[in-house]
Amino acid sequence: LFAVNSPDINKEVTKQLDTLVNLLKDNEKILVHIVGRTDNTGREAYNQRLSTSRAEAVGLYLMDKGIAIGRITFEGKGSSEPIGDNTFEEGRRKNRRVEIILKE
Repeated sequence: LFAVNSPDINKEVTKQLDTLVNLLKDNEKILVHIVGRTDNTGREAYNQRLSTSRAEAVGLYLMDKGIAIGRITFEGKGSSEPIGDNTFEEGRRKNRRVEIILKE
């Protein structure tokens, strides 16, 4: 979803987010919790802020598409709980992500 040190959403994934927007518009009882993540490069305090900014960016995207702010929460978790090996670029790329949790 994100380039190194950036909270900007990559254009290639907006189609996936638009699918989420359509789901949320069709099911107005669904709430969204967005968790931002980073790789482990840089200081953890920086990664914490960056991960929060990434979650906010996705939340703003949803709001810009008409999803009510009251349905969206977000948090940043820095580089905790990686899904990829931070030793290699491929793993770090996997760790620069958001997780979207849907709740009814």
